[in-house]
Amino acid sequence: MEVNIVAPDKIVFSEKNAKLVTLPGMEGNLGIMDKHTPIITFLRPGLIKIEGEINSSFFITGGVIDFQDDKLNILTDLVFNTNEINSDVVNKLKSEAEKKLKNDNLSDKDIFISNTLINEIENLNFK
Repeated sequence: MEVNIVAPDKIVFSEKNAKLVTLPGMEGNLGIMDKHTPIITFLRPGLIKIEGEINSSFFITGGVIDFQDDKLNILTDLVFNTNEINSDVVNKLKSEAEKKLKNDNLSDKDIFISNTLINEIENLNFK
């Protein structure tokens, strides 16, 4: 299956022969393989794992996926290759999420996303 991770300014990753992609779905992790049922869904902050010719992983702050005709497009606003992300970036993301949670006018969705981002950062080991 073809997999593309797209940020607003560029295609971050593209693989033509992925075997399995694990994604952080809103209600739990999703596994997408060849010939999966077509799906469009939202993603929460978390880790994307791609098993293919070369195994890769990325940390995202949320997004949307579209899968059809053996092509998975992952659209996200912020994405980081886990081999390249550093503690400064992680600490900045966590600090911004904690600051956002201090706003009394947040929607339930924003509270969920911010708390999930903080939890995912705390559960992962970055350089």
